[in-house]
Amino acid sequence: MATAKTMDRIIGKWPTDLESSFVDSLICMSAHRVAILSEVPHLLDAIERAWADVEEDLPHIEYVSVDQPNTDILEAATILLGDPRLIAKVLHLCPLVQWIQSTWAGVEPLLPLPRIANKSIVLTKLSGVFGPLMAEFVLANVIAAERHFETIYRQNLTKIWKPYKKYRPLSECTMVIIGYGDIGRHIGKAAAAFGMKVRKKRRRKFAKKYQGVRNRHLRT
Repeated sequence: MATAKTMDRIIGKWPTDLESSFVDSLICMSAHRVAILSEVPHLLDAIERAWADVEEDLPHIEYVSVDQPNTDILEAATILLGDPRLIAKVLHLCPLVQWIQSTWAGVEPLLPLPRIANKSIVLTKLSGVFGPLMAEFVLANVIAAERHFETIYRQNLTKIWKPYKKYRPLSECTMVIIGYGDIGRHIGKAAAAFGMKVRKKRRRKFAKKYQGVRNRHLRT
């Protein structure tokens, strides 16, 4: 889960790098009501800190309980900021929403919804944020698998020591990455640093699902 520090980076440019036509409609940010529906901790604090250098007034922002959504807040909201799977459950309660900003790169739970499919709501997703985090996660699991960490852990618990398969140095391994976007590139770079051979494939058919979804790419 993203930390408050990470969310500072995510919200830091909000909404300056969106398409100009949409930004123009949000010049008076104070006229909008933002509902946050997310399990990311301290998200509102991160937004307020990031907004300190913005000349526009901070729009009216309210948290919506994940367990018991407040229908009054949702009905008045014109912008939703949150986790796609949570927003997908309540979007039918939000007749005024013009823009959905996902807290994650993946927005699959929202794509089948009619108002998203017909593009009556602007949907923006994140990119350029999670690459380093996912690279750490993937390489940690690769090393754990190749060095048999699970076997060693179980032997420590039982105090029964048995030989296990020899490990391979990562320099003798090849990693195939299907989907070479921001996350894929970071994983490939990390794998190459360990001497792994990296083969990459782009998921062009999968990319068609994202037609009409705009990126919120943040340079790090």
